[in-house]
Amino acid sequence: MNYEQAPVAVLFVVTVLSHFVVCFTKAYFSKQITNNMKDYNLFNFIISVICAFVIFWLGNFDTKISFYTFTLALIFGIITMIYSILYSVAVNIGTFSYTTIINSSSTMITALSGYFFWGESLTIAKIVGVIMMLVCYLLSNSKDERKEKINAKWFVVCIFMALTLSLLGLCQKTHQESLYKQEYTMFLVVSFMVSAIVSFVMYFVASRNVGFYGFANKNAMPKKKYVITIVSIFIVNAVFLGFNNGINLYLTGVVDSAVFFPITSGASIMLNLLASLIFFKEKLSVRQWVGLAFGATSVMLLCI
Repeated sequence: MNYEQAPVAVLFVVTVLSHFVVCFTKAYFSKQITNNMKDYNLFNFIISVICAFVIFWLGNFDTKISFYTFTLALIFGIITMIYSILYSVAVNIGTFSYTTIINSSSTMITALSGYFFWGESLTIAKIVGVIMMLVCYLLSNSKDERKEKINAKWFVVCIFMALTLSLLGLCQKTHQESLYKQEYTMFLVVSFMVSAIVSFVMYFVASRNVGFYGFANKNAMPKKKYVITIVSIFIVNAVFLGFNNGINLYLTGVVDSAVFFPITSGASIMLNLLASLIFFKEKLSVRQWVGLAFGATSVMLLCI
């Protein structure tokens, strides 16, 4: 797919919506279908294989790849697998809304990387936008009036999840700032195949003692509904994951880091928090609603 022909604003809308669909379907799988590590690995294996084929198709089956791209893709693929597992665990043991906020805090590292490593400029508006996004994270992640206790295991998982997401962003930016940036199709294809292979190995190891069987059905869905739900999640998640990664990789090479990462993260925060309220019936406090307002303002400032 030739992303150069599409307006940047349109690409932003498509990738943000795609990311929302990916997060929502993965959260639904973790909360409604299963809650064990073996299933997370099998899920990631299937999604990664489908996504690799989707990206290969979108890239017109381009097979051009250099040693530089191949090496960076190996690293990106392993980190992708780790991030996917951590995200699944986090949304299973914690709330979707809080997990979204901490997940998006990774944008602070990736947003400032352009200034420190690639010589990108930082305007006053962008600096204020980044600060307001940080305020959005802090307010949105505050405990509400019920004084719910934060799960220590969940919080640690979220921190590592955010760090791995930062590394993914840096890998994308590093590749798109190189001489091999046109090789983004094979970069992603190799990455997701690596993620698939590692996930399958982990699934195989975890299944030796408990047996090789299908996904758990912790909410005891009727068989027909269960099968339709599983297949739908696989297809929808993989297709939108392909769009999200393909567009993101291209945009990191044409948009400053201090603009790209906060906008995508900020928009995702707002969509995911609303989804947590509507679909997962989670409650947002007044402080979190104020955080949403800061996030919306931040996105507008970062677009200036």
